[in-house]
Amino acid sequence: MGKIKVKAKETNLKLSGVARKLFVLNTEGTYSTIYADEVIKTTAALLQMNEEAVKHALATIKKVIEIHVCNGHSCEIPGLGFVRFGMRSNAVEKSEDVSTQLIRSRRLVVIPSKEIKQLLADTAIEITVYDLDGNVIKRVNGGGDVEDDNTDPNNPNGNGQQNNGENGDQNGGGGSQGGEIYKPGGDSEEGI
Repeated sequence: MGKIKVKAKETNLKLSGVARKLFVLNTEGTYSTIYADEVIKTTAALLQMNEEAVKHALATIKKVIEIHVCNGHSCEIPGLGFVRFGMRSNAVEKSEDVSTQLIRSRRLVVIPSKEIKQLLADTAIEITVYDLDGNVIKRVNGGGDVEDDNTDPNNPNGNGQQNNGENGDQNGGGGSQGGEIYKPGGDSEEGI
């Protein structure tokens, strides 16, 4: 099982007109993108198949998704979940102002399967907490329920407290419901 590295960076934010210092969670910037060639190579090795056959199968799955999603359907990819059309749009007050010009972007929304959601829930998380100056304050490790592992570099005796998830925002807060949205060009963000 893998481990996902996350950073919590102390940040000056203005919420409702009030300036506050808050810790914002993001994945570490050290992860690379695994591109199609590597996916094909790894898949071929795992299946003990020819890379060309894997490439052809993936291209066919892509075409099937295009056909169904571009006709408004949600399409299941076995083992992965569902993909569907999504969009970001502006709102208007009057019906006569409704037009396709309101659509700011069209997206492919991926809704993970129960198995993928469980796999992610069971994946270990390692959080490194940074202050405003970029200094490490502490490290937090855990699986589904994140616990302080007492590895505060400034306190070798470690007197951290365990997070038992009694406060909802301490137990995995900051995420959003749903799946990942793929934006052409490689960027992605959490979905609806």
